[in-house]
Amino acid sequence: MAFLNFPDLGGPGNLGAIYVGQPPRITSSELPLGRNVPDFVNRGNGLAAPGDQPGRTTHIELFYRYRISDNISLTPGAIVIFNPNNNPENDTITIGVLRTTFTF
Repeated sequence: MAFLNFPDLGGPGNLGAIYVGQPPRITSSELPLGRNVPDFVNRGNGLAAPGDQPGRTTHIELFYRYRISDNISLTPGAIVIFNPNNNPENDTITIGVLRTTFTF
């Protein structure tokens, strides 16, 4: 994973950030027919062949923490996952997030 943080972006106590990464994946497998779990999950046809996972999942996260006061901040963000489950046939997933933090 690689990331960039931008402290005090737009004002003191604010934070902008972008994170990009890829989870681990199996690049090769010598397991016999029917035993390769990643291939079975990706194919979904009940048969798993020896081999690897067909693609690479990429995760991108963007967020901006906006400090409302010394004790309250709002953090809207978005997470986008390309090729979920290391399978290019899967649709891209987009998740919107809104977090409120109270500090005492």
